[in-house]
Amino acid sequence: MTGTPAGGRAQPVGYQYVVVRCVPRADREEFVNVGVVLYCQARDVLACAFSVDPARLTALAPDLDQDAVTASLAAFDNVCRGAGVAGLAAEAPLGQRFGYLAAPRSTVVQPGPIHGGVTDDPHSELSRLLVRLVPGHTHREPGHRDARTSSGSRPMDAGTWDRRYQDVELVWGLEPNQFVRAQCQSLPVGVAVDLACGEGRNALWLATLGWQVLGLDFSVAAIERARALTAAQPEGVQRRLTWRVDDVTATTLHPSSVDLALLSYVHLLPDERHALVTAAARMVRPSGHLLLVGHDRRNLHEGVSGPQDESLLYEPLEVARQIVAVPGMSIDLARTVERHTDAGTALDTLVRARRLTD
Repeated sequence: MTGTPAGGRAQPVGYQYVVVRCVPRADREEFVNVGVVLYCQARDVLACAFSVDPARLTALAPDLDQDAVTASLAAFDNVCRGAGVAGLAAEAPLGQRFGYLAAPRSTVVQPGPIHGGVTDDPHSELSRLLVRLVPGHTHREPGHRDARTSSGSRPMDAGTWDRRYQDVELVWGLEPNQFVRAQCQSLPVGVAVDLACGEGRNALWLATLGWQVLGLDFSVAAIERARALTAAQPEGVQRRLTWRVDDVTATTLHPSSVDLALLSYVHLLPDERHALVTAAARMVRPSGHLLLVGHDRRNLHEGVSGPQDESLLYEPLEVARQIVAVPGMSIDLARTVERHTDAGTALDTLVRARRLTD
């Protein structure tokens, strides 16, 4: 196996990859690239990443069952990470799994030809391939809207987050956020989505309580870390967790599909933040909940850390107004709360809402 030399930089190694395509009608020979599967034997890496543009698929095939496309991509992901639901394919060595995924097939979701390359970092290479080969998926430049931000005034792109997650063992730690724990520990267990989940600490904790959780994040490195943490959990917890590389500002969030929608420190510019909060509220089923926690606007002048751009920060009443504009949604609490850190006291926005029963 190829390791890291004394200089600290890994030696380049070869890898193979296939582009995953959505082909609604094979007779028309039209398709849209929706993901990449990468295999690196030297580093024991088999990983995939997907980015689906619903509008582009609709333009190509208005009658396409996009839920079926999502299910097919989830099957690719299950084989890559060796999930039990993938059956015998999940038990095969990585090379055989890649061969299975790369085998030609006449289905709506299918792999393209096998290509190869050389890289010193397979996970970062997967992210670069996704940007280069899948339309609509970009490592946005600073100043554009991204699902997470630095402590400075400019958003961080997916590539920057990839490097941050790779440089530190655990950026956020293993324990769930204190407000997520306090607000969710007594909720009835059901189906949850963790939007911009990072390394998955909140989703992992929810799964240990019995929740079935989908974690989404646009950082390939974050999702790979989440999958590695999942592998150390008991089998029952593993079965309740699904991870997907996806941009929460661009993916389809299905209405009335979850019992808990979680937004934890997801900082966007105003228009996109409003759209995401609204979409998350619409995802909630009757009697389900939406929980939002993030850096508060007051934190800019009264607290420590967090984004230094006021437009990226939350204000409790503003968030509450956006949520109650969604029919059936009611606010349980909306306030500014203190969070004690080594650097001092930070101020966060905390909002919990529920959808009333029909």
